Amino acid sequence: MELERLFLTDRPTLFIGEIEDITTLDQEYYILRIGIINPHRANLEVSMKSSKQKVDSLLKENPNLIRGYPSGVAVIGKIDNIKAVGDKNDIRIGEGKAIDIIYVEDLKIWYYRDL
Repeated sequence: MELERLFLTDRPTLFIGEIEDITTLDQEYYILRIGIINPHRANLEVSMKSSKQKVDSLLKENPNLIRGYPSGVAVIGKIDNIKAVGDKNDIRIGEGKAIDIIYVEDLKIWYYRDL
């Protein structure tokens, strides 16, 4: 997959997936790590700088998010760079900033819609 061509553009990208980790960056921001749902079943994640206020509000309104699948999020974000990690550099992580994030109640439709 040509991730650079797809993700490193002037336009934001929509990502659908599960929140895998939330880390405090500073008083205003979290870093959200989101496992991306994709039809290629590739190991893709995004690491997004996200407003604490927005994330806290999202988690308060949607407590199912902390329980994981089948709920998740849709994130519109701007990717600044892509790095490869893992034993065989087989995981790609897009790093950038979230513009907006919303709750997705049922991720199953995204898992199976391209099959």
